[in-house]
Amino acid sequence: MLASWVRVDQPPASGLPALRFWFRSGDAGANSAWIERLRAFLSGSVEGFDEVRSSKAAIVRRAEVDGTAYFFKRFLLRGFGDRIKHAVRPSRAARAVTGGEIVSQHGFRVPHVVVLVEMRRLGVVVGSAFVSEAIEDAPDLKQWFGGNPELGLTEDWKEKRRLVRALAREVGNWHGAGLYHGDMRFGNILCRREEGSDGEYVFYWLDNERNRKFESLPLEVRVQNLDQLNIRRIGVALTDRLRFWSIYCEHAGVDRRADAHVRRVVQERTKSRWAKWGWLDGTGVED
Repeated sequence: MLASWVRVDQPPASGLPALRFWFRSGDAGANSAWIERLRAFLSGSVEGFDEVRSSKAAIVRRAEVDGTAYFFKRFLLRGFGDRIKHAVRPSRAARAVTGGEIVSQHGFRVPHVVVLVEMRRLGVVVGSAFVSEAIEDAPDLKQWFGGNPELGLTEDWKEKRRLVRALAREVGNWHGAGLYHGDMRFGNILCRREEGSDGEYVFYWLDNERNRKFESLPLEVRVQNLDQLNIRRIGVALTDRLRFWSIYCEHAGVDRRADAHVRRVVQERTKSRWAKWGWLDGTGVED
């Protein structure tokens, strides 16, 4: 995967372990300015960076380099298990880059990664990060479905239907191609409405670390992805779910017999999680 990238090794400095950089050929140059910016990010500097909300297992910052906006993402160790995994598997950042390339080879959009970094002690990876180009004017689906009134979908039911149909086709085509996303939540799917009379909706996929390609998508991972989408309640009506399901099945190649079974399993799993989080009796609050 990294055969065509430019590798640069840097010795330990400024409290950091040894660093190994991979610069994608033709993109970010392996120059001192980029390396210093990456060192600053990895050392925890906030100067020149804007903080971005992320999970507890990562640090994400936004910054401009040579007039282009980028996201810098560092993966944090989640426990001793991550240390063991790093000894026998590629780093989390490397897996995220590979997972993105798996789906982009099938025509799906992911942010363009320009730099991959691994921190090493005694040759063992102890941390990793990557830098990707920012996707402008593409809020995540949480924003589209009620989180941002300025997007206009709350009142414009025709546009909302168009977005639901587009999402159903996208996810159906994912699964029809045998592709699995490790965390297919609304927050990991960016969406942009293209300019023009048709105003086509296009999607960009984040958090590609656990993506996999199957010859035939197993039921369990299909259900997992559909549950991850179905779990969202805010801004998603029953009619939206029914419309999504019909179009999804058409593009995913799910026949009528499998349709009923898969839908029942997804509904049961989603309802169980809603109950666990207190969404059914009103004791829990959805983000």
